[in-house]
Amino acid sequence: MVQGSQPPENGDGGTVESAIDPKENIVQPAPPMDQPSALRVIAVYLLIVFIAGAFLAPRLHSSIQFVAEPHLRARRMLGPIYEHLRSFSETLAREPFYRFVNRCLLIVAIVGLPHFFKSLRMRSVSAVGLKGDPRHWGEMLQGLCWGFAALALAAAMTVSFHARVFNFTHSPTEWGKHIQGAAAAAAVVAIIEEILFRGALFGALRRDHGFRTAALVSSSIYAVLHFFEQPPDPAQIHWYSGLVVLGQMLRGFTELQTLIPGFFNLLLIGLLLCLAYERTGALLFSIGLHAGFVFWVKLFGFMTLDISGANSWIFGSNRLVDGWSTALLLIPMLLLFRQILPKKKTDDQ
Repeated sequence: MVQGSQPPENGDGGTVESAIDPKENIVQPAPPMDQPSALRVIAVYLLIVFIAGAFLAPRLHSSIQFVAEPHLRARRMLGPIYEHLRSFSETLAREPFYRFVNRCLLIVAIVGLPHFFKSLRMRSVSAVGLKGDPRHWGEMLQGLCWGFAALALAAAMTVSFHARVFNFTHSPTEWGKHIQGAAAAAAVVAIIEEILFRGALFGALRRDHGFRTAALVSSSIYAVLHFFEQPPDPAQIHWYSGLVVLGQMLRGFTELQTLIPGFFNLLLIGLLLCLAYERTGALLFSIGLHAGFVFWVKLFGFMTLDISGANSWIFGSNRLVDGWSTALLLIPMLLLFRQILPKKKTDDQ
């Protein structure tokens, strides 16, 4: 199992690591007076990401539509490169507008990361939990196995209770391409999101607050940003359409059956990933765990079909993580992680 660093003892000789248990919820020292609080920096960063991303989306949409149109002069100048570029642009141009909003939010978030890290005084890769010790690479493999096995079990439960059925219409070539795509998406998404949500957000909050507060706040932000609806395209794209669609993407919070357990499950996943980072002292276990989750989320909708009359509130949809059956796996998993992941104490305790 994952090996944690051997922590110092407190004055009473007992364990003082902060965890979800209030008795262990140790608060870190407050930041210097001239340093903005982590919560304020995070709030400003997210506000900029949402506003800038929403305004950028219509411009990106119109640019992709323009490139997708035939241009004889560009064809003569670029030759075969133009055909590949136009083919790729045509594929993007057919995407629904809400995906342009999603991608623009991600683009702005990534572009703003260097300044965000600087504001949080995180000036090295180790400060956001990226540590290359051989032990941590082994932890990443362990996390991957945990994440893969957990959602594989959730998928098996959904199919065994006839909430969805296997889709046998795909060819071996289609299976191969989709598995490769799911694996690539799992790796990229896990690395980016763990650096952002656990390394930066949780890590910065953890310096000012106890584990419970830092984990709940960062996991709530993580859940909100993953709880977007998929609204229809607007009749026309205007400069303000990104803001309108962004508001529509948040409609899931007004529907109780969608909010619970969908948002609750995302919150549990965030808490699991925070606990893994807290206990191991590095992001690699969390990256592996996250990648295992994402792989099944990307694969499950491809490999199964809806069944008319199935109870999606209990077993979820093709997203897999939005049903109560998954919650019944995540809750014991969180409790188990608290027992089996070694505790790590900090010097200031």
